[in-house]
Amino acid sequence: TDVYIRGALGEILALTVMPIFLLAIYRLFFQQRKDAYFLYLLSLSLMALSHNITFIFVVILSIIFFFIQLPHLKSTIIIHILLAAFLAFLLTSFYTLPMIEQLLDQKFVVAYYQDHNTTPAHALNLYHYFSNETIFGYSGVDIEKDKAMVLNIGYFLSIIPLFYLTLKKEKKSIFLTSLFIIGYTTLVLPIKYIPWQFLSFLSFMQFPWRLFTISSLCLSIVSAYTLTNLKLKHMTYKVIACILLAEGIYHIAPVMQREFVMKESQSWKDIQSGALCDPYYSADYMRIELAGGEYLPYYHVNFKDYPYAVRNQNNMITEASLRQNYLDLEILFPADNGIENILPITYYKGYQVYDKDHKKVETYATSSGFVAFTGNFQKEYHCLYEDTPLKTTCLYLSFFTLIFILYLYKKQEA
Repeated sequence: TDVYIRGALGEILALTVMPIFLLAIYRLFFQQRKDAYFLYLLSLSLMALSHNITFIFVVILSIIFFFIQLPHLKSTIIIHILLAAFLAFLLTSFYTLPMIEQLLDQKFVVAYYQDHNTTPAHALNLYHYFSNETIFGYSGVDIEKDKAMVLNIGYFLSIIPLFYLTLKKEKKSIFLTSLFIIGYTTLVLPIKYIPWQFLSFLSFMQFPWRLFTISSLCLSIVSAYTLTNLKLKHMTYKVIACILLAEGIYHIAPVMQREFVMKESQSWKDIQSGALCDPYYSADYMRIELAGGEYLPYYHVNFKDYPYAVRNQNNMITEASLRQNYLDLEILFPADNGIENILPITYYKGYQVYDKDHKKVETYATSSGFVAFTGNFQKEYHCLYEDTPLKTTCLYLSFFTLIFILYLYKKQEA
């Protein structure tokens, strides 16, 4: 569903890293291997750079496993856990801290999910847990059944881990039992019978079925371990493998058969609006360029109808001309300008306007999220985007952290 229907690249990358993260947790928290903190550091860093929401999930999982094992953890292991987390923070600071800086500077569309708590609208009906046919559909508790995409972890991962309960006590462990409990908890939580309207603090995940990322990870380990210890006949394992392979082909087949082409009758307006790939999605920007547009200013205009021109403080189009020279936007006025001017550029912290003598002029954001500046009575101005001091500092911080990590790794190998 994430790959072929949602095209959720960030989550797909995160899914590939999560097994590495879980391996690191097992080696560091449960086997208490000091060398595993490099793997933990690496997985945390990769998660942070893959998908923000899934990263929050693994941080929560880390905290849960930490407290589960806290009575048994050696002080040296606790130090290594904290060191790995701190180094991961420094290593990814080139991305995370400038992102937080931008989020604190103004409100973005991504805040919509926090303000409106969309989780109840995307909770699951009971039938979602049993649907098995690949549908190129949508998410929503009220979406018709024949238009709802598959949002479950499959019959295999839902059922097989239950046999873990039949294993003898000596075959079980704190780690596997924890995975079992976490897996089934996150499997049940997305259902609509949970009062999601009162769980607004979880609205950061946008869709409650994102918790299946955790349940599929945890229950896959429990499934593999359980099947191994059930001591079935060799032929039974082959049959199970064949069934799983057949089910995989069953799900992929519709993807191979799907026709997704632009026809001669397709208008540019249809392509521009995003209706070609998602007719349920309405957008006031170029969706084919920005997808969900989550990092647009919260209060923005309809970009599709917005002319590429300079406006004055009365929102009237001026006679100024614009010329883009790579990163330099040149603004030319027919006469000296000393008033507020609004540029057709989406504002982010770092934009700065200069006069022709390269002196800074007052630059700021408008209420609708555009770059604006107050002229100093000249005809020519230049608008540039410059890294903020924090962004520049973090870039060096991450670079030297990487050097330090490589040094530690080399020292340990020696």
